[in-house]
This record gives sequence, structure tokens and C-alpha cells, in this order.
Amino acid sequence: MAVSLLEVLRAIPDRRRAEGRRYELGAVVFCSILGMVAGANSYRQMHEFIRVHFQVLNDAFGLGLRGPPSYTGLRDILLNIDAEALETAFRHHASALAAPPSEGPVAVAIDGKTLRGSFDAFREHKAVHMLSALRQADQILLGHLMVDEKSNEIPAAPELIEALGLKDCLFTLDAAHAQKKPLSRRSPTAIICSRRSRTTSPSCADVSNAVRSGDVRSTSPTTGLSAEIAGRREN
Repeated sequence: MAVSLLEVLRAIPDRRRAEGRRYELGAVVFCSILGMVAGANSYRQMHEFIRVHFQVLNDAFGLGLRGPPSYTGLRDILLNIDAEALETAFRHHASALAAPPSEGPVAVAIDGKTLRGSFDAFREHKAVHMLSALRQADQILLGHLMVDEKSNEIPAAPELIEALGLKDCLFTLDAAHAQKKPLSRRSPTAIICSRRSRTTSPSCADVSNAVRSGDVRSTSPTTGLSAEIAGRREN
């Protein structure tokens, strides 16, 4: 059953003291997300978005906010959110959105990006590198995973795939992930594909027979894909 984004955000634990909660956490995060979707990329711009559209947001979504938070208050609220709880909320919402009907396996693209402006020279922190899983049929992000500062995408990708717990999916990744060491047998049923280049688009149809045949390894000379069943979960 589908759940609204506002509902899952309201389920995030609020770590603030009860006497200091002027604004509901879920409502503030929800408005901030809408602001970023509308083009806001700073706390001041998110505050301005909420201020301008405050009455419309309150009426349309029943937020119950007494007024827009200041940009400094908005910053304090967002910086103190439990990151793991926020990611869990996003995954819950994404998993509740049904994938479009498909004859073959559901294609999920795994890729990593370095977040612009995320480095901290004062604290000597490198820029944050985030791995994302995108369901290609409807462009829904199913989950994120922050790559450890001293690691890379290669060990993080199997961790993200296992955490999503998907079955009968076709995962596409960069060629760097074509390692000799297989994924853990605890992985859900999946096909792992390696793109030889960023301009090569994997085709679900080319490897759909591998899904039906079971634990096999298949190479497609036409698309340059190497596909392998990662594991099978007992029904």
C-alpha cells in the first residue's frame, strides 16, 4: 500500500527536547524537500520558499505550521536529523511505489556521485561520495549509501543491493564493478551487469533468458554486457 512522503517523514524520530520544538520535524523536512525541488540550494532560499508559499503549503497538506522557520532555525533542524532514519524513510516511501508493468526483470541502475560542496577543509574531510540505486522504468531513487571515506564504490555496491532486498531485478553498474570475487550468497535474486562505457545502455531483453534459466552466466556480444545471477532467495 502506497504511503505519502509526508507520512514517512513524520515517522522520523525527533531528537530535539520537547520544550524546544516550535516546528514539527516532518513538516519542516517536507517543505525543505519541496523547496529543493523548486530550485532552492541554500538554507536562505529554502526559508524564502517556505515563507512565500507558507499558506498554500499549510492548506494543501495540512501541515499545521504556525509560521515559517527562520533560515538559522531551518539549518539547526536539518543538521540534527538522524541520517539513517531519514534514509530509511526515503527507502520506505520508494519501495511503496509500485514499478510499472514489465515483461522482463526490473532494471535498477547503481551509480555513485561526489556531492558538490560537501568537502570540509577546516576539519580535513574529503567530499562525500554517495552511491544511488535508480529504478529506470519510472526514474525512482530506491536508496542511497554513503561510501566510506577510506573506501570506494566496489565494496559499497553489494552492500546497497543487499540492503534494498529486491528480487528478480537487473542491476547495472560501471565496468569497475566487474570483479572476480562474487557477491555474498546472501544477496537477493539479481543480475549484475557491467557497462563497458558510460555510453553503453544495458538491455533487459538481452539478459531476460538468464533470469528464467536460473544460476547461469551470460555474455551478450551485441551490447557488451556481462551478466551473472547474484543469488537466489528461497521462497
